[in-house]
Amino acid sequence: MSKATTQLMKRYIAVLNITNGNRYLGSEDVMQILKSDYGIDVARRVVQRDLNDLYSVGAIERKGNAPISWRSKGVQGWANVMGG
Repeated sequence: MSKATTQLMKRYIAVLNITNGNRYLGSEDVMQILKSDYGIDVARRVVQRDLNDLYSVGAIERKGNAPISWRSKGVQGWANVMGG
């Protein structure tokens, strides 16, 4: 697996962990938590793209039609979707 793919997978898992729960978070919140809790320092646009990519495969949900607030059921929730 390439280094870029490994970094992407780590970010996806971190984003699923960050958005896990009932509370919706904005991309700015996700970006700050990625940096402070996971040591992942990326541009806001990268976070927005990751959120949209995860949404497109059903791993994350957004509030309303505007993609400004996000939440998920975490890694385990995504595993349940994939398995069933």
